[in-house]
Amino acid sequence: MFLLDYARAAVKAVPEVIPYLTPQTKAAVQGYDGIRSDYWTVIYDSVEGYLTGNSPVTGFRNRSATAMSEAFTDATYEAWYQAGAELPLTDDAAAWLSERIGAERVNIEGMFDRLKKEWAGIDPIAEANARAEGYARTLDALYAEAKMRGMKNQMVTWHLGQTEQHCPTCSKLSGKKHRISYLIDNNYIPRKPDAGMDCHGYNCDSSITDKNGKEVTIAG
Repeated sequence: MFLLDYARAAVKAVPEVIPYLTPQTKAAVQGYDGIRSDYWTVIYDSVEGYLTGNSPVTGFRNRSATAMSEAFTDATYEAWYQAGAELPLTDDAAAWLSERIGAERVNIEGMFDRLKKEWAGIDPIAEANARAEGYARTLDALYAEAKMRGMKNQMVTWHLGQTEQHCPTCSKLSGKKHRISYLIDNNYIPRKPDAGMDCHGYNCDSSITDKNGKEVTIAG
């Protein structure tokens, strides 16, 4: 971890070297923001390129799926690092990551199937923006859960967000301390699509903080 901290400091001092780094090294030294940005760009370019060109869908779909697998893996390892957990990933975390990659690959294939059928009349720019942001938010949720998995024995506190109404689950959890492992076991993860709370994570604005008051459930 010391070497990674040193490398990140060096890149901040000399950002001109970033274009010359390998994708894996670039993701490592730029942290989660770099991983998210690169993934957003690939999804945007793939959707916009397919809708405005005449090439077969296969290449765009495969590029997006490959970028997703790499982004999910890089984000998980970055979250593990931020959580202070030792590598390699635990067996259960590795199995979870593999399952998430498989499920998201199915989602990406479905997206391009729908674009192929609904191609006429779609605004390429608006569609590319919406898809890129949607898939990036899914990456945010994965990063959040990976960080929680790396910190599973730590105690955290649940906080309500700024929304006007809160679901019964979030309201019940508000202000209480739990081990992260408890939240993971119950799928109580703010902003995660289809989470275990009554709001199912959609439009959820709750957050979780560690003993130092640092939020651990979003990228940053």
